[in-house]
Amino acid sequence: MNLGHMRERIIIKGYSVVTSATGAQTQTETTTATVWASVKPVRGKEGEDAGRLASLQTYLVKIHYRTDIDTSNHVLWGTKEMQIRSISDRWMQDKETPEQFLTLECEYGSQI
Repeated sequence: MNLGHMRERIIIKGYSVVTSATGAQTQTETTTATVWASVKPVRGKEGEDAGRLASLQTYLVKIHYRTDIDTSNHVLWGTKEMQIRSISDRWMQDKETPEQFLTLECEYGSQI
C-alpha cells in the first residue's frame, strides 16, 4: 500500500470502567489512539425504520497494525462516529520492508 493514501486523521475511542471510592462504577469514553488512515466507502443502504428514513454506510478503514483495538472500539472520522464491525490484518510487502496493516470494517448510521 502506498502510505500516501493514509492521509485521513482518525481517533479510535473505547470505554473504560472507573470505580469510585464508594464502589460505584461508571463507564467513561477514552481515546485509544489518534492515527493516520485510509478511509474508503464500500457500500450503503437506505430503508425505513419505524416510518422514518434510515441509512447505513459501510467504510473500510486501513491503519498500521496495533494490538489495542477490538470491535468494542469505535472510530471518529471528522464528525462521523463509526462502529467497528470486524478487523482483519495482513502482511503487505513494500519493497524490502514488510509492513502489517489492520483493515477495520466500520458502519455509520442507523441499523435498517
